[in-house]
Amino acid sequence: MGNSTRVWIFLSTISFTLLLSGQLLGGRPGLLLGFVLALSLNCYLYFMGDRRILKMLQVTELEGQDPWQANEIIQKASLMVRIPIPKVYLMPSDTPTALSLGKSLDSGKVVLSRGLVEKLSFKELQAILTLQVLHIQKLQ
Repeated sequence: MGNSTRVWIFLSTISFTLLLSGQLLGGRPGLLLGFVLALSLNCYLYFMGDRRILKMLQVTELEGQDPWQANEIIQKASLMVRIPIPKVYLMPSDTPTALSLGKSLDSGKVVLSRGLVEKLSFKELQAILTLQVLHIQKLQ
């Protein structure tokens, strides 16, 4: 089962629980309140989900010249697959980690850990970043 499927199952379960709880506690007005809460929760998670993740990971945007040339690699890979250039963020962690976030191609973000960019060679970093750009391209 993919991550996307798990997220949909989780959101559906939470929404159904809110609807059922509202119905049991307040009848028809409770059901309406449960619906409003479920809708609010889903909208909040959709629009604010990646911002909360970035804040939780304490990332900083990688701007200007970076010693690892991550922005240049991302730009080249994005131009090859014809998608908008995603923003690159650096996470202060020694564990080699890379992830991609975004709801659409225009909101793509790539998060790299300090351990990843410091431990890998240029070719390995290039492969990881290209993979992250391809993950963002799958949003199409």
